[in-house]
Amino acid sequence: MHGKDKDELWLGRARVATADSLEAVVAAVLDELQHTLDVDFLKEERETILTLRQPQHLLPTKLENALARNTPIDEFIDAICVPVMLAYDSPVLSAGYHADYKPKLIQEVIRTYEELKPRLPAALRPVKVHIFLIPIECVKTLTDQFDQLLQANGHGLPGN
Repeated sequence: MHGKDKDELWLGRARVATADSLEAVVAAVLDELQHTLDVDFLKEERETILTLRQPQHLLPTKLENALARNTPIDEFIDAICVPVMLAYDSPVLSAGYHADYKPKLIQEVIRTYEELKPRLPAALRPVKVHIFLIPIECVKTLTDQFDQLLQANGHGLPGN
């Protein structure tokens, strides 16, 4: 992402986590974040970026120094942003439609974020983490339907 003062490298991973409670979802998110910020993982990611990028197709960026192989990993960490998309079971949506569902849904998302934010580990402080909360009526139903669709198209997920 090109910024006014500096460019950012968004480094995200995808994972579907179903859980019975917000505590379990938060634990899964924190595990994923800790893995994403592991120094060895970050070095591998930087190497993958260097291997796959094609400079002739890139716009000039302010990331060249952070991506250099001999640059300390701290400079790479300073350039990255970690997006986290968290789809969760929403009590508001699962209760069905009500005329005032929108303000209740907004309150629920704010409350969920406020519960999640203080649980982020101190190791994340030097990293920009963008949290996208997606309220779902029933995450398990959604993932089951998605898996059935993949199975029907012959693209089943390994281990399912």
